[in-house]
Amino acid sequence: MGRHTEPVDLSHVTPRERAVLELLGDHLTHDDIGRKLFISTRTVESHVAHLRHKLGVPDHRGLVRLASEYRLDVAREPAPTVKVPLTTFVGRRREIGDVADALAGSRLVSVVGPGGVGKTRLALATAMSAASSFADGVRLVDLVGVVDTEGVDVAVARACGAVPTSRREPVDALVSELRGRRVLLLLDNCERHLDGVADLTERLLTACPGLSVIVTSRVRLALAAERVYRLEGLSAGSDGDAVALFVERAIAAGSTPPTTSDLDRIDGICRTVDGLALAVELAAVQLPSLGLAGMERAMLDQERLLVGGSRLTPRHRSMHETLDWSVAMLQPPAHAVLCRLAVLAGPFGGDAAVAVAGFAPVDAQLVPFVLRTLVEQNLVATTATATGELAFRLLEPVRQYALARMTPADSPALERHLRWCLATLGSLRGADSSDLEQLGGNVRSVLAREVGSNSPHPAASALAREFGMTLFRWGRLAEAQQRLEQAAALTSDDLDAATDLAQAGAVAKCRVRGDEALRLELASASRARAAGSDVAAALALVRAAELLYRFPGMFAAPEVDAADGYLEEAYGLAPGDAHVEAAAEVASANARPRQGEAPTLRAMSALHRASRVGDEQLVSAALDAATGERIHTGDVIGAHRLSVQRVERLTASPDSPGAGLELKDALHVATFTALGAGDLRGARLMAERQRDLPFLVEQRDLADEELLAPAALAGDWEVVRRVGERFLEDWTEAGSAPAPGRGIAPAAVALSYGLQGRDTQRAAWLRVLATMRGVRPADASRGSGYGEVFDALVLLHGQQPLAALETLVSPEPRGLFGFVFEQWAAALAAEAAVLARHKRADELLQGANRKSVGNPVATAITSRAAAVRTGDLPLLLSLAEDFLRAGTAYQQTRTLSLAEALRGR
Repeated sequence: MGRHTEPVDLSHVTPRERAVLELLGDHLTHDDIGRKLFISTRTVESHVAHLRHKLGVPDHRGLVRLASEYRLDVAREPAPTVKVPLTTFVGRRREIGDVADALAGSRLVSVVGPGGVGKTRLALATAMSAASSFADGVRLVDLVGVVDTEGVDVAVARACGAVPTSRREPVDALVSELRGRRVLLLLDNCERHLDGVADLTERLLTACPGLSVIVTSRVRLALAAERVYRLEGLSAGSDGDAVALFVERAIAAGSTPPTTSDLDRIDGICRTVDGLALAVELAAVQLPSLGLAGMERAMLDQERLLVGGSRLTPRHRSMHETLDWSVAMLQPPAHAVLCRLAVLAGPFGGDAAVAVAGFAPVDAQLVPFVLRTLVEQNLVATTATATGELAFRLLEPVRQYALARMTPADSPALERHLRWCLATLGSLRGADSSDLEQLGGNVRSVLAREVGSNSPHPAASALAREFGMTLFRWGRLAEAQQRLEQAAALTSDDLDAATDLAQAGAVAKCRVRGDEALRLELASASRARAAGSDVAAALALVRAAELLYRFPGMFAAPEVDAADGYLEEAYGLAPGDAHVEAAAEVASANARPRQGEAPTLRAMSALHRASRVGDEQLVSAALDAATGERIHTGDVIGAHRLSVQRVERLTASPDSPGAGLELKDALHVATFTALGAGDLRGARLMAERQRDLPFLVEQRDLADEELLAPAALAGDWEVVRRVGERFLEDWTEAGSAPAPGRGIAPAAVALSYGLQGRDTQRAAWLRVLATMRGVRPADASRGSGYGEVFDALVLLHGQQPLAALETLVSPEPRGLFGFVFEQWAAALAAEAAVLARHKRADELLQGANRKSVGNPVATAITSRAAAVRTGDLPLLLSLAEDFLRAGTAYQQTRTLSLAEALRGR
């Protein structure tokens, strides 16, 4: 069967599904795809089912064939390009050549000129003509819908496929994505954000030598590297570009082709509007109804129609005069609809037009017909969305003009715009990300308008709140937090504000931003007290205390002592309240034992209290405390069982940030307790589930690194290499800051290289570990709890059992992970003593037998040590299969090596 002639349409396919499709094209199995993408086989199967549905493929064989064709298309067309406009581009051949020449001599070219002169179309045409010179493609970013400078970085990052992480801001992600690539970036409509665009462009050009940038703006960026191309009107004369454009658009509007003698008269009309491309197009569509004579009379009479034009520069005046003239010819309903549509930012559909513009004196049923008229008059343009559907938009000069001419009768469009945004947000579940992008521009525009208002609309806070929650569900955590804070600022209801701030605080916790989360919890308490709700204020203070007790790793220097004061204040605000007392007990139970302090056993009491008040998130926090108690008393097997129960209690797809935080943390705890209990497959599964959480889609690094220790202990070197490279790039790009709580990741990579005999790479990763923990390189592993076990594994692999034993029996405190890996440490110490023929070998074997119960890996290591000591070859060979069943190919291989050595004695 031959290839399809049509390209594979991936407009509805998510980035993760696209990656799955590409690997299907390499004829990989679902298991192989899961390993390459670090997701479970079950998740791969789900993506495959979605792909078959979206691409209309009846069976798996057909999908693989389609995937192979997609791989061919990718190989042939590696450089994505911008969409071709729906109308033809007339003339400007000289200008295209000039801009292309400028681009060849400078990596930054700014096309500068007044609104309506044709900057965007010229830049697009130049980009399309130059696309073959940019192996990694052309990216177009329209900044019209961006309302603040921070949004510039986000918009450009999204257009370039640069995903921020918990440690890297959008600009850092952009640098990482574009460095080493040959890309042409087209930044359109930059005049409203000159400083932000200039800062971003300068940083990108400095860091990314293969990047070139075309900017369109009414004002230059004023950068040293900038080459400015000032765009004038279309060339004059009967054979000029202005006349050619006029004629083409007039014929498209229904006019008969002009005679040769008409061309001079058309040239006169074009000169009247200074050859501005948009003005020429606006004038051309009037030719069928007015005729040349009528147009000439109307153009001569424009001064009478002009409103304030004389105060403008000549070229801006020409544009405004033409718009005045074009709008004056509209019927009143069309004039009203045009002004009302101007509140919409970016492309919009017919439903949005009706919702915003369909009110008295314009009947809603008339809006689609009026919209068609506005399109015919070139006042509204048509465009294609990312999904290929037809959409409408007002070019920015027209939109700004129409906004300035809204009358009091049109002003309800502002509220209708707000309410349409609010209603549409609720329909986005399961939608494509392009839908969120299109609506997001409108929501941001509304919120910017309301924030700048002296009296924000009462529904503005609800819009910010709903947008924040939607962004959370889509994994846009940084903006989700911002919008929830904005919701609190926009509402006059202090209790609602307290709730919004608490939700924002939960998002900050999901982002591992402890200082921000603490600030928001305290702000929530303040607003709750202002509302007269002492209980809500007390609960916020308890959450602040819990944050410090339970998540000290979120802070560079946590002030844990302050938590006691928050709890005391909470008790004073709501004495005797059952919910507050339960929350306070859970928070206290999560306090980690301080140096020299015996672990407490308060978690089960806290769990009973949390269950009685019916707060599931509180129950989850209590289970976390109970898990910690089990770990600190040496019961890692019980801790593992409890952590799995906690995961099973929580909703798989959390809707709220608080529930999301609990599930994320539950999966994190279940991952490392599974490691400690020797359940390597369970640890891998929990890590994969955490990585696949929808709200972490743009901060995968928060879960990505959890795969490293399970993969290293299992001997899956390829996964460790791939994830480790991303981890190191991300950490390095973010400034190589200390992060003691995340040290197990580099330690695991160092372990994998050590077990492969790659000592140089291992040493480099141990230096990373030392920097992250803030210790000397010589002490990279000491006192971590996991580092000693990992070092011992490498020393045993390198036939240094005595050094391994000394590492494992050191009396130095090892913190939480010392308890987590206690069974591993005991089993490895026994093996080291046996191999070193140490006098304590029997003693350590007996201790390991007692301690390793319930841990299949530790039990097998202990049994292996005993088999080596007694020379039991059949037992050694049977243990090799036990290791394989336990999910560690490395230990199986090591066992066979020990058996071979035993044979050779």
